[in-house]
Amino acid sequence: MPCLACPPAARQGYTLVELMIVIALLSILTSMVLPQFQPSVHEQITAVAQIVADDLAYCRTLAVMNSSEYSLAFDQATNSYTLTHAGSNPQLRILPSGPFGRETNPSHQRIAQLDDLPSLGPRVVIVGIETEGSPVAASGSLTFGPLGSVSGGRDITIWLSAGAGSARRYIPLIIPDVSGLIEIGDTQKQAP
Repeated sequence: MPCLACPPAARQGYTLVELMIVIALLSILTSMVLPQFQPSVHEQITAVAQIVADDLAYCRTLAVMNSSEYSLAFDQATNSYTLTHAGSNPQLRILPSGPFGRETNPSHQRIAQLDDLPSLGPRVVIVGIETEGSPVAASGSLTFGPLGSVSGGRDITIWLSAGAGSARRYIPLIIPDVSGLIEIGDTQKQAP
């Protein structure tokens, strides 16, 4: 039996009850704090939109640097997008290594899957691609030309979504045809 009247230096350890109380308190604190570190739907969709915008900018940069054409094809069914060289110079068909996709990609394609992106929050999906004056399509592509503009003479919007039910949010990535510069729009509740 521990000596309660003895000085603290004489005690050899903690009792089982003391350890159980500490573990219970740590469990309660952890359960209160941990949910605060989960990204919200808004934070998750904005983070993924930034990654996709950076990949679009990379594609545009390749087109300008190589004075050629590069395409990005978006596919809702696979929740992915693919970078390819679309110009006439066969030497540019082999793509440089870069931020796109997996190591197993063929040398002439860079495939990026949204499901492969690091994520702590809700899954982000490709809703579709919208060409100015047309409805949103589940798949589609855009091509950047040597001056950085988008081929086709129409603005393009890529729509992403995250969440479910009333928490579902959408975010547009807007690419004006003339400049080709990517703009991330505001998160919204309404589907495109």
